[in-house]
Amino acid sequence: MFPPRISFVRSLIVATVGILLVSCADGSTVSGTTGTGGTGTAGATGSAGHAGTTGAAGRTGVAGTTGTTGLAGTTGSTGTGGTGSSCKGCAVQILAECQTGTSKQEIKVHLAITNEKAAALDLTQVTLRYWFTVDDPSPPSLAIDYAAPPFSSGAVTGTFMPVSPAVTGANEYLQIAFASGSLGLFETSGELDLRLNDYSTPTWDNDQTDDYSFQPCTGSKTAYDSPFDGQAWDHVTAYANGALIYGTEPM
Repeated sequence: MFPPRISFVRSLIVATVGILLVSCADGSTVSGTTGTGGTGTAGATGSAGHAGTTGAAGRTGVAGTTGTTGLAGTTGSTGTGGTGSSCKGCAVQILAECQTGTSKQEIKVHLAITNEKAAALDLTQVTLRYWFTVDDPSPPSLAIDYAAPPFSSGAVTGTFMPVSPAVTGANEYLQIAFASGSLGLFETSGELDLRLNDYSTPTWDNDQTDDYSFQPCTGSKTAYDSPFDGQAWDHVTAYANGALIYGTEPM
């Protein structure tokens, strides 16, 4: 026994066949109209997918270990103090008269010292050097012809020293030192007249004009005139406790 719906469809098919058979009983051909298919209904929009699960947060890193504090360095030793000097920073200027250079047996030198600092200058800490060449190695002598204050003949000493190797204009120098005396601020000394000599040797210094400290006379200048009118002359050098404080040494 068919269900009611199926029975209905079956009856409908049989009826339709019967109509077709009836329509074609006279032998003519009947063309049926092509059926138009129904438009299908669009399917329903699918549901949106579920959002993904948020990942778990990463673990916090472990803090690094604090480094060990370095050891403090050892404090260095204090350096030894330098030798004190009351002439530190002192400044002088050497004045010299011009020379004729005619003698081969003696060199005449007329000098004075100017203190160029606003403080007293202790002459016992000052030495001077007169640079020259000699052609005979015999030991010369020094004569103090005149020494005005603050100099005194008994307080002025001279030492002849060889220059080795020799330099231009000098193979020897006279070093002049003072056992006493001082100069006030911006004060200029009196005149100091020296005579370097070797009278036993006719050709002790054949040519004074090639001596480094020799100062030739120029213009109207006259050698050894009076009163003293020496000019600044940096070829006679000055030292304080061995350190050069005035002039230029020969090279």
